[in-house]
Amino acid sequence: MLAASVALVALHTVVKSAAAEKWSVRDMFSNAVERVTSYAIVAKTIEYVNEEDFDPAGEMMQTVELVPGQSLKYSCGKHGTAAKGTFTLVPSDPSTHVLAPKGDDPVEVAMNRLQPNHNVYRSDRSLVVKTFQKIGLDHLLIDYADNTVIMAKDNERFSMNLLCIFVPADVDGVPKYRWLQIKFKDVLPMAYGCGSGGFNLFKNAIPLPVNPSAENITEASRCRIEAEPGMIVGIYCAPDDHIYPSDCFRKVTLNDGRTEIPNYFSDPDFKYQNLKGNIRLMKIKPGAIGGHPTFTCFCKNAKNQTTGVVTVSLSKRETCDFTKLLEFYGARRIMPRFLCYKRIGRGKSVSLVVAKSDGTIDRNRLVGGLTIFPKDVTNSTYLTMKSVERMKKIRIDQLIGSVGVRITQSENRDNYIYNFDATDDAIIVLKQPVANLTYIYEYYDRFHNTPKTYTTLVSLQIVPTDPYTHGCGVGYPGLFNSEGVIHDNKYIKVGRSYQTQVNCTVNGWSTSPVGFYCPKDHILEPADCFTTGFLMSSDRTAKMADYAPLARVINAPNLRVIDFSVPNAAKSKITYSDEALQCRCKRKDGTVVATITVTLKNPQQH
Repeated sequence: MLAASVALVALHTVVKSAAAEKWSVRDMFSNAVERVTSYAIVAKTIEYVNEEDFDPAGEMMQTVELVPGQSLKYSCGKHGTAAKGTFTLVPSDPSTHVLAPKGDDPVEVAMNRLQPNHNVYRSDRSLVVKTFQKIGLDHLLIDYADNTVIMAKDNERFSMNLLCIFVPADVDGVPKYRWLQIKFKDVLPMAYGCGSGGFNLFKNAIPLPVNPSAENITEASRCRIEAEPGMIVGIYCAPDDHIYPSDCFRKVTLNDGRTEIPNYFSDPDFKYQNLKGNIRLMKIKPGAIGGHPTFTCFCKNAKNQTTGVVTVSLSKRETCDFTKLLEFYGARRIMPRFLCYKRIGRGKSVSLVVAKSDGTIDRNRLVGGLTIFPKDVTNSTYLTMKSVERMKKIRIDQLIGSVGVRITQSENRDNYIYNFDATDDAIIVLKQPVANLTYIYEYYDRFHNTPKTYTTLVSLQIVPTDPYTHGCGVGYPGLFNSEGVIHDNKYIKVGRSYQTQVNCTVNGWSTSPVGFYCPKDHILEPADCFTTGFLMSSDRTAKMADYAPLARVINAPNLRVIDFSVPNAAKSKITYSDEALQCRCKRKDGTVVATITVTLKNPQQH
C-alpha cells in the first residue's frame, strides 16, 4: 500500500508539470476542427429536407455501417423549409443522448427509448460534431475518425439511431418518419479501467470538467479495480505515451513494481486480448479470484515517467488500514487522496482498520486518527443528498436489502477492525439510487504549532445482484419494497409445529417491478414463474403474455422479476384483465411456503 502511495505522489508531480501543454482545451478544439475539415469533403450524405424525401414509396428504415476513417453528413430539415412543415430530430441532441434500435415496435413507441450516451457507449472523441450547425449549415457530422476507440455495453449490437419526423404544414398533415440506424465496425466491449488518456471511456470513469486541472487529471489517471470473474478491465494511454509492460495484459507486473509474470488470470478465449496501439483489454477468467496477487499496468511518457496506473486486485478481501496510511503521512507529509474507495459484492469483502481513540489529539504523536462517523459503523451509514456537501445518517437496511452480507466489529490491543463480508451466494438489492456505504474518518497532524484536523471519506460501493422489487418470498422480507403489496401470511401446522406460509398480492399495473424469491433448494411452480402462472380462476397454467402482453420478464440471478412499466405513448395499449396469476414456492416435501399473486385489473377502477 505504501509503495502504491509513493507511485501516486510521483504520478501527481509528472501530471502537474505536463498538464498545461498536454491538455490545452484550445489545442483539443483545433484538432477537432482539423479533423472535421478533412472528413467533411469525403463524408457520405443522408438528408431528409423535403417532403419528397418522405415519399411513402421509399424505405422508412435505412441502415449504414461506418468503418474507422469514414464519416456521415446527416440533415433533418434545413433553413427556409418552415412553410412546408415541421422537421423534428430524435434525439434532439445526439451528442448527449442516444436512441435505442427500433426493433419490432411501432415508431411511436420506439421513439421514446432515449438514454444518455454514457449509459450506452463511450468514446475517446466525440462521434457527433455540431460545428457545421453553429456556422449556419444544416447538418450534423457523424465522425468515425481513424484510431477512434468506441466502447459499448452491448458492443456486438451497438448502433446510433436517428429519427427524422416531418409534419406537413396543412391542417390534416400526418407525421412522416425516416429512421436511420448507424452501425460502427470494431466496437469494443465496455471495460473498467483508466490511463493517461481517454478518461471518459471506462465504466468507472468520472467525466472531467471542460478545463481539467492537474488534480482532476491525476485522479482520472489512476485507478484500482477490484476484479470479478467475467469482468473486462483495461488501460488506455495518451497518444504520446506508451503502455508498460508493452504486452500488458499478456504479462503483468506485480504490485512490488518489479516482478513480471505471465498473466494466468486472463480468459484465453477473449477475442479482444491482442489489441495494438495504446489500449489493452483483458477478461478475468472464472476461478481467478482469491489467493492471487494484485498486478499493475502503467502508462509512461517519452522520459519513462509514469503518467497512468491501473491496479487490478484479484483478492477476495481488500483492506483499508488507516493506521499504516497515517504512518506514511507522518513520514512523507503527503496524504494520498481517496484513501478508501472499495467495492462490496458477491464473494468480495472489505476490512477497515482504525486506531482506538478517545477523539482527542495525542500530544505525543505527530499524526493520528480521531473518530469515524457514524460511530455505529455496523448499523448506520451516510446517504449523500443532492448537494454533495450534505449527508444524511440512515440505517444500512434502509440502503440495501441482503442475504449473506454481514458487517461485524472486532478489536485488538490498538485498533478497531470492521469487516464487511459478502458470501459467494449473497443476494443484494439496492433500495436507494446511490448505493455506497459512506463513513467519515477524522484525523490530525501536528506539523505546525497549531494542530490541524482533517476528514476523509470511506466509500464502499455496493454491487447489487438483483433489482429492488415489490413482492415477497421465502424469508428475508428486507429484499422487497412493501409499498403496494398486500400480505396475507398464514401459519400452517406441519407435524407438531407451525410454519409461516408467506402470501402476497400485487397489482402489476400499479406496482412495478414485481419480484418473488424461491430459494434454489426449493421447488418453484411454475418453473418459468411469471412467464407462466396459475390462473386463480381455474388453477391451470397460462401464459402471462396472453393477459398482459406488454409486461416483460427480467432474468435476475436469484429473484423472479416481471416489469409492467410502459412508455407513456403506449399506455393506451395496455390490456387489463379480471384474471390473476400466481406463482408458488414449495419445499421438497411438497409444503407450500410462499405464494405471490399478480392481479391485472385497471388500478384506477378500484
